[in-house]
Amino acid sequence: MYHNFADVVTDEDLNLPIPKMRGGKPIVVNSEPSDFVVMQMMEFVDRANAIHDGKVSSSVDNMLKITNEARLLATDPRLIDPLAEHTEDSKVSMCAENVYREYEKSADIKGTQIVFCDIGTPKAEGIYNVYDGLKADLILKGIPEDDICFIHDAKTDAQREELFALMRSGEKRVIIGSTSKLGVGTNIQNRIVALHNLDCPYRPSDIEQRLGRGLRQGNMNDEVAVYTYVTQNTFDAYMWQIVENKQRFISQIKSGRMVDRTCEDIDETVLTFAEVKAIATGDERIKEKMDLDLQVNRLKMLKSNYDNQRYSLQDQFTIKYPRAIAEHEKKLEKLMADKEVFEQNKPENFCVTVNGRFIDEREKAGEIFMTMAKSLQVDEKKNIGSFCGFNLEVEKLKEFGNIYYYLCLVGNLTYTAEMSDSAQGNTIRLEHLCEDINDEIIETQYKLEADRKNLENAKAEYEKPFAYEDELKEKSERLMFLNSELDLDKNDDVVEENEEDEDAKQNESQAEQTSEKPEISALRDMPYSMLEKKNYQLIHGMFPEMLDGRCSYMKFKKESFDDMYIENIGNNTLALCLFYIQNGDVMREPEYTFKFDNEKQAVRILEWQLDSMGMYHHVYDSENPQLYNSTLKKDLDETFNSTLNDIMKIGYEEYTRNEVDEECDEAEI
Repeated sequence: MYHNFADVVTDEDLNLPIPKMRGGKPIVVNSEPSDFVVMQMMEFVDRANAIHDGKVSSSVDNMLKITNEARLLATDPRLIDPLAEHTEDSKVSMCAENVYREYEKSADIKGTQIVFCDIGTPKAEGIYNVYDGLKADLILKGIPEDDICFIHDAKTDAQREELFALMRSGEKRVIIGSTSKLGVGTNIQNRIVALHNLDCPYRPSDIEQRLGRGLRQGNMNDEVAVYTYVTQNTFDAYMWQIVENKQRFISQIKSGRMVDRTCEDIDETVLTFAEVKAIATGDERIKEKMDLDLQVNRLKMLKSNYDNQRYSLQDQFTIKYPRAIAEHEKKLEKLMADKEVFEQNKPENFCVTVNGRFIDEREKAGEIFMTMAKSLQVDEKKNIGSFCGFNLEVEKLKEFGNIYYYLCLVGNLTYTAEMSDSAQGNTIRLEHLCEDINDEIIETQYKLEADRKNLENAKAEYEKPFAYEDELKEKSERLMFLNSELDLDKNDDVVEENEEDEDAKQNESQAEQTSEKPEISALRDMPYSMLEKKNYQLIHGMFPEMLDGRCSYMKFKKESFDDMYIENIGNNTLALCLFYIQNGDVMREPEYTFKFDNEKQAVRILEWQLDSMGMYHHVYDSENPQLYNSTLKKDLDETFNSTLNDIMKIGYEEYTRNEVDEECDEAEI
């Protein structure tokens, strides 16, 4: 849907002459946590435990507050306690060392550098901030104070432009600032040799803005070093992982290769109790979980592409090629019959019958053809006689503002040739029409054989299993196990309420009384919601033959709208699909797969697919009940309801069906 109104052009598409990133990827600088950082992280665990157990009011302490303080701690412990020890292994110290090294290396060209830090910005007099701390370290290393500047020192547009001019000329060689102040509109790329990410921003767009300050046209350097600083056993690595996942989601939308249906809030990240505990204790499982997230997402994308290709192949050997083969066979049969007529009536010398008159003079016949054609009205066709056993017609057409005349031989098929100004030439063209039947037969036979082979190839490809099925299953199970072990599959502060019937509410009430969370062990264990029952009524009103088993397949159409089909795929399961043909492939926009329960009069969504976005989702996995997603199910129930109501309003007309037992009456929706 996004690509229906958005024209996406990426950096790769533009292929602009910009500097490369040194080494092809960011240089990750790992910083060892000090004793103070380790102790403070354990304190965060105690606070998270208290919040999780409900021992403290959210107005006093909450996970958002812990997350923000943890970001400050990972950047510079002195932001938490100004008296905290400043070690050589801290991020600020290591950043200062790298800035000084790049400063010395690029002295001959007056190379410039940008240090990005969105937290610990300059504050009032006497309050510690990262900017002053880093500047002090740089001065101790030997960089003159006059070569260092803060973007925050420029209070007006004129001062900003003056500061940027000094950076472009190399009079100022190190600038420290936040993404918002050094983002859009900052043109100081001329001499940039290095970019430093001292902290992790919340949004992927902020990272793009940072990189864009140096990796852009107008930079005299062929490559730019990008440093990313991470304090071990803090939230740093995990925050970078979260932002990377957000960026992957956005890139999938832009490229049209969607895997995930939802993404966490782009503007803010709040770590959960379990994440705090795992990171603070240096639990190796959190790193394994992060790696598995990447691998499982990659495998899901491959699986999504495999599924999409498989659906396309299925449509090819069930619809596209059988239809084409039938058309070729029918055409070939008619061509063979026409060929036989021609062979039986082919004269030794030219002769044609026009208005009952036998004519064997080419010039005369050709002139009569042209005279009779010119006497017609535009878009008129007229039978004027016969030739070699075929009816002979002339036709007058207006195309693109010009008038054209045609000779037509009509048998089982119609063969047409444009007339010329030459009388004899028109008779020769008439004869060639008959002789060309052989060429038509050869071409049709070739297409027939090609489509038969394509059908068999499509079947063979369809039967091939997903090459990484076992790996995906293994890693998904491991990821689910890790999430369970780390308690990452639980939300601390989120309570979702679904619109359900009285049976569902009663189950929830019983669960609350026993203080136990009901476990979903099977799809049938979940009570039906009111929306699932409403959707059943809509399905029953439009497709009663499908629910009572009289029909197994029905197709509908309506001018200006996508075609639609509904199919019984077994086990009380139907697939309802709106579709169109694109480059010979069937595009589902969308397709719902759902179970129907005639006894309880309800339908339940199982799967959902949208080909244009490459999206395919299971609402429930019978082999892994814990993968059930209540939010996704509720969203799809509402979307399904909206789709069904739209179908009713459109007024689709049935044009084909597959009857099971008895004939079904023609239906109009």
